Amino acid sequence: MAHYLQGRVHHDLGEAPRAIDCYQEAVDCADTTSRDCDYSTLCRVHAQLGDLFYWQQQYQRQQEELRKSYQYALLGGDTVLALYNCIMRGTVYSDLHQNDSAIVVLEDAMLQCKQAGYDNYAAICTGGLIEPLLGKGKVQEARQYIDLFESESR
Repeated sequence: MAHYLQGRVHHDLGEAPRAIDCYQEAVDCADTTSRDCDYSTLCRVHAQLGDLFYWQQQYQRQQEELRKSYQYALLGGDTVLALYNCIMRGTVYSDLHQNDSAIVVLEDAMLQCKQAGYDNYAAICTGGLIEPLLGKGKVQEARQYIDLFESESR
């Protein structure tokens, strides 16, 4: 926890290299074989690493951190953060202009959100689907998602 908090301080001060070091130290200290592993904090450490890699436009590294964050969120029982990681992975594919992957991941995230009873998060996923669909010339489908996004995302 101390390394994570120290990483947050460096992150907030814009000291990305030092923040990454602190977050990595926090990951290295986590004992994932222990029954009382703090998966909740561990998933947040990986999410913060993902955020730093996003701002550095290191999208492949961001994807890996989001996958880890998703895994630990599920182990920690944090469904909302797990779903958030799914949504973010889809937006990374969109940033990489990998429209097919973005659509598949975001539609899957939308389905997972609906199954978990988070209809507003499902609608938020539709916002990320609009640009990839337009990039593929699927204007009508994008229009349906725009309507859904505007009516249900809050």
